[in-house]
Amino acid sequence: MNPLEKKEGLSLPTDVSALWEKLSQYIERQKIWEDAGLLKKEWEKLKQEIRKRLPRGGKHLILYTDGASQGNPGPAGVGCVLFNSKGEVLWEGQKHIGEATNNVAEYKALLYGLDKALAFQPEKLTLRLDSELVVRQLKGEYKVKHPILSRLHQEVIQRLWKIPEVTIEHILRRENQKADQLAKKACQKP
Repeated sequence: MNPLEKKEGLSLPTDVSALWEKLSQYIERQKIWEDAGLLKKEWEKLKQEIRKRLPRGGKHLILYTDGASQGNPGPAGVGCVLFNSKGEVLWEGQKHIGEATNNVAEYKALLYGLDKALAFQPEKLTLRLDSELVVRQLKGEYKVKHPILSRLHQEVIQRLWKIPEVTIEHILRRENQKADQLAKKACQKP
């Protein structure tokens, strides 16, 4: 029974009653969609607020990493510098990693830097490394045969999958001076 029949005591033909029922259902569905729309707007506001509170370096970040080993194997350290697209340093770090070969240090430097970069939730990340071996292995140009490097390689790949767009570039050591200095300094025991 439609509201007119209740209020006015009118009796509508069955085809009009059926249309009224369909119209009522449509209005109810429309209200649900409007409510859902409001919920969607609230959800978008909440996501924007969360994004504002997260540490972000921007959409595009550039990560320089370097690993060093004194003795190969020997005391080893890693160094990293993370920039936003404007060239501003967002973070730089170094860490002593114990005894390692230079290649292991290069991979551990990359893992250390990726973990920090992921905290900024970049949409694009450019990796700049002076290790030709690591760059070529990441690009699939060289096979990873050593079991330790293979495990580290897989850890790097798992992290890279979390970033929508990744570019990997081989650079000269002189273009990687800050990360190189940090890595060499980190070779000394803490």
